[in-house]
Order: sequence, then structure tokens, then C-alpha cells
Amino acid sequence: MYHIVYLSSVVGSFDEQQLKTILLKSRVKNTSRGITGMLLCCDDNIMQVLEGEQHEVAELYQVIERDFRHTRIMKLSDGQITQRTFPDWSMGFTTAAPKDFERLLGYFNPDAASFPASSPIPAENEVLDLLKEFCHKQESPFRL
Repeated sequence: MYHIVYLSSVVGSFDEQQLKTILLKSRVKNTSRGITGMLLCCDDNIMQVLEGEQHEVAELYQVIERDFRHTRIMKLSDGQITQRTFPDWSMGFTTAAPKDFERLLGYFNPDAASFPASSPIPAENEVLDLLKEFCHKQESPFRL
């Protein structure tokens, strides 16, 4: 098993219906590829976890890097994992308040001066556990 956690900014903005359509299509594709994970949104920022076989996760991440809807893509963490953190989520979804998103992002400590050129954090179960805990604490996780 392999994972990638990345941060990006959305080009333009999505209304709820557009986001719902994208999420539903992603869930179908992810299921067929054996990819699980979660998507966290805050304003125009996205943090996403992708988990699965290394070639599938890497291939999907390359698609995301070329997607015109993303800008300032920064890989925060990647590497081998012993088990999935989000095994039942073809793509879990939740939103975060700006202060909560900043606090979560502070764990990664990306250097604004080098964003998005910073090196990713080595694979750590603590990173994925923190994101899972954050998702479970949301008042109404995985809503659209």
C-alpha cells in the first residue's frame, strides 16, 4: 500500500453542485482503481489523501497535477503504508473552517516562500492518523 497527501488551490470556484458531480465521478473511478482516501476543502484550498497500490496512486496524482482546476500543488507526504487509513472511503469528503484548516496545515509546516517547491514529509502514520481524527471530529463529515 502507498499513499500521497497533497495540498492545492482551486482555480476559480466550485458551487456545491459542481463539487458533488466531481466527487461522485471520482468515487466511481477510485473504486475501480482500488483507491481510497479523503478530500478536505476549505474555501479555495484542498487537502487530499490518496491510498492504494503505488502505480495507481502515482498515476492518479499525475492526472491531478495536470488538471487545470488545480494550482499550487504541493505534495505534503508520500510513501509506503502498512494499511489504509481510510479503507471504507472511495473518497470521503468534509469541509473545514479556515482556522481549523490552518491548524491542520501547521502540522505540515509548508514554507510559504518555497510553496509549492517544498519536499514532501516522509511517510508517517501520524500524518494520516491526524487527518483521520480531524475528519471524525467534524460536526457533519462527508456532507455535500
